Amino acid sequence: MEYAEFAAKGMATGLYKILAHHDLFLIGRAGWDDTATAAARMIAEASVAYNVPLEINAAGLRRPLITDSNGRVHRPYPYPPFWEIIAEYPVSVVASSDARNPKDVWNNTSDAEAMGRYYGLNFITEEELFPKTAEKS
Repeated sequence: MEYAEFAAKGMATGLYKILAHHDLFLIGRAGWDDTATAAARMIAEASVAYNVPLEINAAGLRRPLITDSNGRVHRPYPYPPFWEIIAEYPVSVVASSDARNPKDVWNNTSDAEAMGRYYGLNFITEEELFPKTAEKS
């Protein structure tokens, strides 16, 4: 919950264009529980309230599969139960690769986009995220 509170406070500052690593609180958790649900809802509500899109991180889709305590097999992130909660809200999202290696910059961003479409998420366009200002004459 502390991570979700920190993320929500960060979004409230108006300094974030997007929120990446919002599902970081799930790394190392044994599985999904009521606290994780509450944290996901807090992040979703802040995303909507402050109009900060969430990132679907394709880097996690390159990681090996894990099995959580609920018997669910998935990548460590993006974590499916998190996105099931996010899909209940009018959150905007972006797909990004979080690459540590140049070959991974756009390696599987299409996989992150497909995941977002699966959950019916609203992708924000580059123009919406970075509006062009009118040129002065």
